[in-house]
Amino acid sequence: INSVEECEAFVRATKFPPAGHRSYGPHRAALGWEGSRGDWTRASNACVQSFAMLETRGALEDLDAILSVDGLSGIFIGPNDLGLALGHDPTDSPEGEVLEAVRHALRLAHAHGRQAAIFCADPATAR
Repeated sequence: INSVEECEAFVRATKFPPAGHRSYGPHRAALGWEGSRGDWTRASNACVQSFAMLETRGALEDLDAILSVDGLSGIFIGPNDLGLALGHDPTDSPEGEVLEAVRHALRLAHAHGRQAAIFCADPATAR
């Protein structure tokens, strides 16, 4: 996701109408549901978690606005792609400018009440 417009389109694609435009076809998934199909779609919309990938300089620059998109659950940071976009080599442990970008994204996500996740190659990096 690189812009607010992309994020809005992404979130709409994850939700059934009227919240979005996801196609209805969960006949098997809804077999055990005891309520109406409308109740099932509303419950599904409430359960779907929509995480925007953060991997580009443009996304980082527009992150405050991206995190304001209604229905977005959070961001998932791709540290290697983000590092490449910022002009750095891939690494299992972000550092320098890339680490600061990750920390900035985490602070913004929390300020917006959104979740933040990141790919980690090992437990030490996760800490």
